[in-house]
Amino acid sequence: MTGWPRTLAHAAGMVALAALNGSPVTARPFVVDDLLKVQSFGAVLVAPGERWLVLEKRRPWDEAVAFDFETQMDIARSDLLVVDLDRPGEAKPLIASRRDRGHVALAFAPDGAHLAVARLQAHRWELGLTDMATGTTRWLGITPGLALDGRSVQWRNATEFVVLAHRHGDMPAALREGRQASERLPLHWAATASGEKAAATAIGSGRFRDVRGRAPDRELLLVQTGGRIDRLASGEFVDFELSPDGSRIAVLAEGDEVQQAPQDMVGVGTQSRRRTLLMVDLDHRDMRSVCQACDVATGLLTWSPSAKALLIFARKARDDWRSGKLYRIDRSGGAHPLDLGELQPELFGAPDFPPYVAADWMGDTPIVLARTASDARADWHLLDGHVSRNLTQGLPCAGASVVGAYRWGLTASCDGQAWMVHAQGEAEAVLEGGWEPLPRVNQKGMRGKVNARESEMPVAFWARGSAIQIARWPTDRAPLRFDMPAEAVPRAWLPGRESAVFETLDDHKRASLMVSRRGMAPVRLASINAHLGAVEGAHAVPIERLSGEDKRLVDWLYLPARPRAGPPPLVVIIYPGKMFSDRRPTGQGVELDRFHANAELLAGEGYAVLLPSLPARPRGEPARDLARDTLAAVDNAAGRGLFDPERLALWGHSFGGYGAAVIATQTDRFKAIIASAGLYDLASMRGTFLPSLRIAPEDGISVNAMSGWAENGQARLGTTPWADPMLYARNSPIFLADRIMTPMLLLHGERDIAPLSQAEEMFSALYRQNKDAMLVTYWGEGHVVTSPANVRDFYSRVFGFLNRTMGDAPAGGARD
Repeated sequence: MTGWPRTLAHAAGMVALAALNGSPVTARPFVVDDLLKVQSFGAVLVAPGERWLVLEKRRPWDEAVAFDFETQMDIARSDLLVVDLDRPGEAKPLIASRRDRGHVALAFAPDGAHLAVARLQAHRWELGLTDMATGTTRWLGITPGLALDGRSVQWRNATEFVVLAHRHGDMPAALREGRQASERLPLHWAATASGEKAAATAIGSGRFRDVRGRAPDRELLLVQTGGRIDRLASGEFVDFELSPDGSRIAVLAEGDEVQQAPQDMVGVGTQSRRRTLLMVDLDHRDMRSVCQACDVATGLLTWSPSAKALLIFARKARDDWRSGKLYRIDRSGGAHPLDLGELQPELFGAPDFPPYVAADWMGDTPIVLARTASDARADWHLLDGHVSRNLTQGLPCAGASVVGAYRWGLTASCDGQAWMVHAQGEAEAVLEGGWEPLPRVNQKGMRGKVNARESEMPVAFWARGSAIQIARWPTDRAPLRFDMPAEAVPRAWLPGRESAVFETLDDHKRASLMVSRRGMAPVRLASINAHLGAVEGAHAVPIERLSGEDKRLVDWLYLPARPRAGPPPLVVIIYPGKMFSDRRPTGQGVELDRFHANAELLAGEGYAVLLPSLPARPRGEPARDLARDTLAAVDNAAGRGLFDPERLALWGHSFGGYGAAVIATQTDRFKAIIASAGLYDLASMRGTFLPSLRIAPEDGISVNAMSGWAENGQARLGTTPWADPMLYARNSPIFLADRIMTPMLLLHGERDIAPLSQAEEMFSALYRQNKDAMLVTYWGEGHVVTSPANVRDFYSRVFGFLNRTMGDAPAGGARD
């Protein structure tokens, strides 16, 4: 290859590359059609009593019901399988698999005899009830909610369950947002063409705020397994939690709109409406408002085991969340703020979203993760009247994770150790040496990831590639222990059967679900991705370097599996703020349905790929020195001689697309720039609407989400364009487009949450200057191109663009 220095470093690099490429002769590179055949496992549910195990198995991507479900595509290709744990073996279909349907499991009845399920069929979402003994499913004609924040279904007893339901035919917003425009726009166009009916959408501000319509009410239903359905209440409900005794339902609902003050910075997740709390009395069938001035955080809705009280975290509307309080809500609906003294609950989660608070019950006494202003760390405190007691101050780490809370105390995980902490604060290590808690299946949505304690249940801990230990402390002083295969990942545990279900990956990334019982050989339940047995994926190499501040950084270099006649060209995939560790990146792999900036596909085509760690930019300056830091990673990796440093390309998606455009304004080292789903004008993007809300404003408005991304989200500019227009200008690549000298490929979905107009604006700037650029719009696609034909076209254009700008396709790629 001309221009390539034949140095000792290069020779050593080629030897190293040859050693890495010891792949089987029969193996072939990973290609787009392999990606479209990838399967995965979803939830694994164990029935109470441990007779049945139900698992979600996702069909190959190109066998989905449809491809316009945006973030919920997994539902559109999910099948349900069942295992009789009395006679474990290969999982059988629970409900017959069909290409035009997707099925998911929701919740088992307390006796394990019935399972609430849901199916997606012909753009209809319906609740069903499966009899586990007969395997028959009865469809109920009910449209359940989608448990993203919390509950959609919860069993009251073995014969009754509560459902948060939508009006018949009105699917949850997360399931219809990808298709609202395609369904409604033709109707509006037809109305305008006829001249007989107005076709207009109105949204108001200030005193015209009430112009916007509201979404249809949702209902709380009490469903009996025998078929009876009672309507308990209706309203703009978003979540609920049934009391342990089944007599009360705490319900979160949308409340009044909250207009942020002009000087207040908003975030992507800043709610435009407050959340109110209601209490439904199931015995008397009445509903009352609770804590009427409260704006309730969605992450905490926890009943005491005795059902005497509910724990929430709330603020007054328009106040900062840091002024929020914990409230104890009694059965009659009385709201009592807890006296924390100088303690402040620990707020965590994304900084531009409502916070999560970690809190629970120790019997009927609340506990909370909190600290005072002078505390160096947060600890768990018991709140007994006006007295608080620090329970975890004797543990070696801050913010210990509570695994189980009981009347006598709690179990916690801390720096690889399991601890028993008694109510008086006495702590005892019960497992030492690299153990992590194994959670039970979470049926509470996002809030269950923070406050998902299962009271009075055994707890399990596991060591990766070693063993599982199960115990019911403090009565079980010697935990049950059994081994697992190396690198197995636990998915569920069965203390009554002294067993665990785990997932394994073989060397070719073919996955299996196995059940392992102590002292017995594991039994295979299901396997997926057999086609990957013929594929040789990329070889990933971690590369260390020091940042400008002498901090250790780790980048990852992906190398083609096939031997090369010469060093391959390099594609750098960037995402500002993304940091990697010594473990192989979890977002890349032949077993993953990753359709954007896929390192494995690039390596299969013959390119080397670098994923650099890029620390977050200084607040207020997201573009600063981005090219410098990216090229520092490139130059450091180039010293190994494993790629051609003269043939460089750059690809960024979403915030990475923004970063790629920024870098194009700061350097001409790259021969090609690919920017997909990017944002390029940080001022104009604030004023656009999300596609689904443009056509359906009753679902909400986009102002906070779009403005918040610039102010407190990933861009972190910290101000508005009218307060500091030059800050927006110098961090928006559109204002520096005259500096772009590198050919640029812009890829964008028409229904992208990052507005298509952003790509059109950037292309127009380049076209006006007669610069090398191409804009490809994918109609009907969102933030990631997912329709199979579009995916094939997407990568055909990427590879064609790289070939045209960087020279001939790399030797030995997928085309040979």
